[in-house]
Amino acid sequence: MLARSPLHKDEKSLERIQTRLRLIVDTPALARSFFKHPSVSYANDL
Repeated sequence: MLARSPLHKDEKSLERIQTRLRLIVDTPALARSFFKHPSVSYANDL
């Protein structure tokens, strides 16, 4: 879903970043999934 891919012709990096961040904001399960990684799991306990 958030895999890295090259920019399309005439696509701006700011547009790509804003689109991906909007996806994270609009998908709570996706945002929570970042905190399941062992290196940041301590943040899940707060």
